[in-house]
Amino acid sequence: MRGWTGRAVRASLLLCALVSLGNCGGGGDSGPTLEAIAFGNGTFVIVGQTTSASTSTDGQNWTAHPTGVAGNLLGVAFGAGVFVAVGAGGTILESPDGATWTAAGSPTDADLQAVAFGASTFVAVGSFGAIVTSPNGVDWVERSSGTAAQLNGVAFTNDRFLAVGDGGTILSSPDGATWTPVDSSGVTENLFAAAYNPPAYLVAGAAGTILTSPDGVDWAGISTGLDLDLNAAIGAQGIFVVVGDEGTILTSGDGVSFFARDAGSKQFLNGVANGLGLFVAVGTSSDSVVSVDGVTWVKRKI
Repeated sequence: MRGWTGRAVRASLLLCALVSLGNCGGGGDSGPTLEAIAFGNGTFVIVGQTTSASTSTDGQNWTAHPTGVAGNLLGVAFGAGVFVAVGAGGTILESPDGATWTAAGSPTDADLQAVAFGASTFVAVGSFGAIVTSPNGVDWVERSSGTAAQLNGVAFTNDRFLAVGDGGTILSSPDGATWTPVDSSGVTENLFAAAYNPPAYLVAGAAGTILTSPDGVDWAGISTGLDLDLNAAIGAQGIFVVVGDEGTILTSGDGVSFFARDAGSKQFLNGVANGLGLFVAVGTSSDSVVSVDGVTWVKRKI
């Protein structure tokens, strides 16, 4: 279960127990755990267990900027001309550029695990089924999710928001305000991510779980042969890219056949974004991994 410190913190501690103390970055230099990455307005933004957000206009050279909060930022998204970052204790920050951050009034003290933008709306989700929405990243209202399950991920997928969480929870909404449970997941594993790549919807989670759907309603499991958590996913450049523990990267062009890719790192990957013709993934190391096609990945210092 992902807590307010993020799934990757516990993963890092486990990894450090298995390898030498000098290599606790999981295949790269040690540093604060990076939880999420977003792209918008020509800029990548990374947030995590650090007091700063990092920005890049090329996906390879990064600049750190103070956020004004003591870390524990778990999600970030771009929309309506601004970046929004969310985290522990209901923290919500907004920024026009990823460099200057302002606290927004939050209607909840739930730990917010993820945020997405679509249908002219930001949606953030978190513990105890918390869902909050905003049209602009500044003014937020609570919504009823109809569940007490922790919600770990949210994405705007084609024509709807999908929120996913513990115990195989999948919720669907056309507008972020009204939510309907999807009862056909057929899994009890915790789910962490959702994505869309035409014509398929995808959710992913613990123990290598991947489900795909042609309509976002009826879901079928995909065998990955993995027992590692899959923490983030994106549909871009005509493919799905799914990232997870121990440097796991899977890609698929059709949502049926998935192929393992070499990350060049054993760090636990928590977030992935696409922009400027690049995929960029981040996690428990001060290195990112970058790819132009989702197939070949190289490490880059953050």
